[in-house]
Amino acid sequence: MENLWLEVCSRQKINQNIAQQWLEKVLRNYSDDKRVYHNQNIMFQQKETYLREGNANDSVILAAIFQYYLFDPMKDNQEENCQAFREFMQEADVKNENLEKYVTKLLGENIPDEINGFDDSAQFLQDLDIAILGSSPDEYKNYTDLLQKEYKDMNPESYKSTRLKILKTFLTIPSIYSTEFFRERLEESARRNIKKEIEELNK
Repeated sequence: MENLWLEVCSRQKINQNIAQQWLEKVLRNYSDDKRVYHNQNIMFQQKETYLREGNANDSVILAAIFQYYLFDPMKDNQEENCQAFREFMQEADVKNENLEKYVTKLLGENIPDEINGFDDSAQFLQDLDIAILGSSPDEYKNYTDLLQKEYKDMNPESYKSTRLKILKTFLTIPSIYSTEFFRERLEESARRNIKKEIEELNK
């Protein structure tokens, strides 16, 4: 994550000290002990590979990083993460209103403005977030085990029923992934992984 972050900050001409200060904040949040899966070493390491292979633009990269800047499995941190990104932009003194709108809209803020290329970026970010579904069987098993640990405060039966509902929904749609980039790489393996997890949850 460090190199990706610093590369974006360099392209956006952000002061190196501010870039480093915010990198430390990001890494500190991602290193929280409660984040068993949604951390830098597991979740974001895989995402970084696809961000680079897919030639993601700076807006998508920043959105991918701030999407889980704050994370609590039992609540929606969308608003707080949008605010954190705005604070970063303000401290970095970035005078780029389009970038701020683009990223916060990707993070889920309701901005009615039409933004060129937004739909493609939103689809890529959405696919990136579920890329783990198409990972190798061993990586997928590790992901499901870690995810369940993150939701340890949730009643096991509630977790199971919620998880089954989500997984079955994926199988009812024509394509799990919206972009050709991810469909070509992960669609078949994602469906195999999901079917296997459903079988195991139903045992």
